[in-house]
Amino acid sequence: MRYKTKEQAVKEFINSRFDGFNREGIMQINDIILCVNFYKTSYYGLKDKYISIRLNVDKYVDEKTKKMVNPMLYKRLPVLEREINHQIERILSLQIEKSETVELFYN
Repeated sequence: MRYKTKEQAVKEFINSRFDGFNREGIMQINDIILCVNFYKTSYYGLKDKYISIRLNVDKYVDEKTKKMVNPMLYKRLPVLEREINHQIERILSLQIEKSETVELFYN
């Protein structure tokens, strides 16, 4: 039996909720690139404006309790969905002036 990686599960979740993301987790809206990634490096062209949502699928230190936590992925996905919707609304209302990165579940 073949198991999904956490990254594959997130990509399937995104594709089940949103139209327009490609296999790499990238969507272009007007002249802005919206992407969901799992890695620290950004490989997007500097000439394009983008919003990168970095989702940590591994353990992290909770800011409030200062303890290492590892919530199940199904608890993180609704937060990701809300963030994607929020960023799409910002893009459509022309509130994006420069490239930015949003980090979810990082220390």
